[in-house]
Amino acid sequence: MSFLDETEIIEALTSEIGKNIYIDIAEWHLYLSDAKLDKVLAEKLFPLLGSGSINSVQIVEDILREMF
Repeated sequence: MSFLDETEIIEALTSEIGKNIYIDIAEWHLYLSDAKLDKVLAEKLFPLLGSGSINSVQIVEDILREMF
C-alpha cells in the first residue's frame, strides 16, 4: 500500500477545488483555479482534514472571507 505525501494530497485537493468551487460575481462563475485561489485554499484546508474540523460549507466560506 502506498501513502501519499503532503504535497501530493495538497495537489489533489487543489485540483478538486479548482474544478468545483467558484465565486459568483454578478451571475458569472469565477472558478478558484482561474482566480489562482485554489492552491491557497487547499493549503488552508489541509491541516483541518486530519482533525475532522471540516464539517460544513461555512468553514470554507469563512476561510475565503479571511483571504480577502
